[in-house]
Amino acid sequence: MLKEIRHIGIVVNDLDIAVKFYLKLGFKICSLGNLTSKICKKLYGNKGIKGITYIKLKIPSKNCMLELYCLSKNSNDYNKYSLTHISFTVENINVIWKLLKHYRISKEIVLIDNHKLFFARDPDRNLLELVQPLIKRKK
Repeated sequence: MLKEIRHIGIVVNDLDIAVKFYLKLGFKICSLGNLTSKICKKLYGNKGIKGITYIKLKIPSKNCMLELYCLSKNSNDYNKYSLTHISFTVENINVIWKLLKHYRISKEIVLIDNHKLFFARDPDRNLLELVQPLIKRKK
């Protein structure tokens, strides 16, 4: 079942400004990356997202991360400037995949950076990301 809250994702207008803001509050940069439109379509369905640039931030000595997203210029306004999702670490992604059969929006479980993951919605339509790390996370 669920093990922990993994991170909170927020869409931002300007990644540089947002990162500077959160660094001033004590966050440190953990990683950054890009998701192609092909991966976005697999994860979010057909939402018109042309790509995403993201930066993961973490408060030292704490386990939960903040993930800032900046949509590519040609993307639609999908969740523009808002909380996008809550991410949970799970023990077994296949068990959760079956459990959330009627709530899934991802077409398949996707492998990204040594993690298996998919997206679902809760009964109130809040977006949930379910992630199984394939390697131990550093704390």
